[in-house]
Amino acid sequence: MDIRKIGQFIKSEREKLGMTQDELSKKIHIGREAISKWERGKTVPSTETILQLCKIINVTTDEFLAGERNTKIDVSLKLYEEQNKIRKKLKLMIVILFISTCAFLFSYFINQYKSFKVYTIMGFGENYNIENGLLIITSGHLYFTIGHIDTKGENEIKYIKIYYEHPDEKKVIIECDDDYVFLKDFRGYEAVLELENINYISNNLYIEIQGKVNETIKLEVHLDYENDKLTHETRLPSKDKNAKNTLPVDLPKSSKKLLEIIEKNFTPNFDGFTYVDNKKNYRIEYTCMPNSYFLNATKYIDDIIIEDFYYDLLYSSLDYKKYESTLNIELNFSAYENEIECKLGDCSDAENIKSRIFEELKTFFTKLNDLSK
Repeated sequence: MDIRKIGQFIKSEREKLGMTQDELSKKIHIGREAISKWERGKTVPSTETILQLCKIINVTTDEFLAGERNTKIDVSLKLYEEQNKIRKKLKLMIVILFISTCAFLFSYFINQYKSFKVYTIMGFGENYNIENGLLIITSGHLYFTIGHIDTKGENEIKYIKIYYEHPDEKKVIIECDDDYVFLKDFRGYEAVLELENINYISNNLYIEIQGKVNETIKLEVHLDYENDKLTHETRLPSKDKNAKNTLPVDLPKSSKKLLEIIEKNFTPNFDGFTYVDNKKNYRIEYTCMPNSYFLNATKYIDDIIIEDFYYDLLYSSLDYKKYESTLNIELNFSAYENEIECKLGDCSDAENIKSRIFEELKTFFTKLNDLSK
């Protein structure tokens, strides 16, 4: 043990703390002269006093007796402190990144939810038919077309104007000199279509056609799709693995015979055939185009569409839609063989709906068979 080295160590640590010999002596209750002797290497403190000094100058007894601090321990402590600081910074960065990601996803969802919509447009007049029109609305643009206009006979289209009835005036959307109607526009300020009023516009949309025969037709606009889900269901297996989408009724074996029955009992309508089945509280309009095996049935209550489905007479496939309102589809699914493909809404009751429709079709075709005898 080097008492001179210990004395110098006591002095240097005391001075680091900014303490005088008098101040140190008062803390350990010993005379200043004794401290002076320690620091000059004349004597060493007692064991009890060494323990007191170690607490005051914050050193271990081994360091005190060695007359120097253990630099290895200091380096380890500093390294630990630096690593701890880095860990805290990383945790803070992760929290900030997580919050930023959540905020971005929330903002994206709010801005994109229901931002993509597809509307179908159709209209039927005495001289012109519009059957495959579309209105597509994205987050930044809208696309509008009425598709092909079916001119009955030899009507030549010279002028088209599409507008909607406003309480004060007719607001024109587009005008052109031929039957090709296509509009691409930006959403927002000075847009041709005011999308915040899309429901009102859809209920009051008209097309004015001028040609050999002039006619104004009210257009029917229906919401066909919108991105109102985070995920989309595709196909759901049928609960009954042995179920088939075949009608529980004996249809004519010959497809030609089936078309003859439809043509015989349906009323010619435009370039197709229609049959109206009036019930007590509703009516069903069946439509079939010439030489087509697709049967369309639309159910109305007070001229409001409630249900609509297409049935493939050859492949026994069904496409069904249930409307919450004129523009909003509540449920949409397709059925083929033993599978249900859910497109929109809660399809948990799809099997029961399919069975009900097949019963309605059974009654309908039985009625047609009886009428054809």
